[in-house]
Amino acid sequence: MYPSTIVRDASPTSYDDVPYDSHPIWVTHPDHLAVIATLAGMRPASVDHCRVLELGCASGGNLIPMAVALPESQFVGVDLSPAQVAVGQATITALGLRNVTLEAQSILDLDESIGTFDYIVCHGVYSWVPPAVQDGILAVFARHLTPQGVAYVSYNTHPGWHLRGMVRDMMLFHAARFTEPVERIRQARAFLDFLAAAVRRPDAPFGSQLREEAELLRDAPDSYLFHEHLESDNQPVYFHEFVARVTPHGLQYVGEAQPTTILPGEFPPDVERTLRQMAEDEVQFEQYLDFLRNRTFRRTLLGRNDVSLQRSWSGAQFRELFLSSRSQQVDEQESLVDPKVIARFRNPRGSILSASHPLVKGALAFLGTRPGERVPYRDLLEGAAQRGGWSSPLSAEDEQGLVESLLVGWLGGFVELHSHAGRAARSPAERPLASPLARLQAASGRRVSSLRHRVVELEEPDRRLLCLLDGTRDRATLVEHLPELAPEGLLDARLRGFADTALLLA
Repeated sequence: MYPSTIVRDASPTSYDDVPYDSHPIWVTHPDHLAVIATLAGMRPASVDHCRVLELGCASGGNLIPMAVALPESQFVGVDLSPAQVAVGQATITALGLRNVTLEAQSILDLDESIGTFDYIVCHGVYSWVPPAVQDGILAVFARHLTPQGVAYVSYNTHPGWHLRGMVRDMMLFHAARFTEPVERIRQARAFLDFLAAAVRRPDAPFGSQLREEAELLRDAPDSYLFHEHLESDNQPVYFHEFVARVTPHGLQYVGEAQPTTILPGEFPPDVERTLRQMAEDEVQFEQYLDFLRNRTFRRTLLGRNDVSLQRSWSGAQFRELFLSSRSQQVDEQESLVDPKVIARFRNPRGSILSASHPLVKGALAFLGTRPGERVPYRDLLEGAAQRGGWSSPLSAEDEQGLVESLLVGWLGGFVELHSHAGRAARSPAERPLASPLARLQAASGRRVSSLRHRVVELEEPDRRLLCLLDGTRDRATLVEHLPELAPEGLLDARLRGFADTALLLA
């Protein structure tokens, strides 16, 4: 067991002056990484009992929620900024966590004493450090990944960053004359707004790019603008160049962490066929996709190169997974059995998925009766067949068709895939108990980290109510407190359940 904080020869950095906005990044959660690895044919470690390392952990906003949700797993974070590590340590101490360690030190100083890890996360670091540190990151992956371990690394990419880099260079030129970070940020914003408004041909490619960047950065936090655009290091790379750097370290490309980019679904089938014909391997195919997408950013998963991967998805990989959905059937009267009848399902973002095949309709309807519940794949097969009026067990052909449809639902945000059953409650208990981290965060602000590893923005009455959900008050007592929490009548006489945001512990 590591002590909570270790400081080794760390020095102040620009992240001390402008702390990075540290919060949950759901695509880095070991549960999600395990899903992608399982679909790629790997056998990742159980998320319930794993070791996770985060390089560039900042104040632990991404790592600490993992430690709260997975108490039997171990977590280690490394960051060069002592100030940010100190903030994270205060949170760890307040929560009494014993399964998470934050260390203020350089990535280059990590040695064998830290051990091996099933999952290594490096978000928002690789493109923003010198080449020697970039190579050091890959060396850490090679030294410290377990045989079936998964590494996540994000980085800026060309061709998209060619245009964005031009805008960055102009802001850097103007901001260079100012020394204080706050003033540099203010001047960079003002200068970009001036360029976007003053350009002679606003609808030409150059003018459009300026306007898009100005709109993107207008609502972005100061920490993002400062560390993304005003740092001395920001080195985008073509995807094929990144893979070429990875290979000498004994690592290989596993896939992408962002579900919406896993398949080229935005292009017609003939475009994908042409790309497949041109590409000699998966790396070239992905590079051609980046050209078409004008991609600016990747979230890539890596593994050891002696692990055998499988690029086609089937029911065999799904048998290890759990599925959930918060999508609901728009018209519950529509037939699930009749293949001529199209049923529509709406996800929480308001998007609509239409389906006609009875098995697909049956699967989505089955999950819709258990909103947020993680259902084992085998149970889903039976539930889909029952509701869709299909014979069970399914034939191999029917199962493969369902798997492909579920993947489309996953990529579109209608279905979620998980590697374990999870701990979040589906409804409030008689004495509701919220995540201790969420309660701690709610005591001082409206942004809290959920057990689904998402950032949740609370309304004021909900924030006050959440602070009371410590397991000592029954629901009747909490209802008595409601008039105090929302004297203006913002909250009615119902005890709101937090199952939808998964803040409750099971």
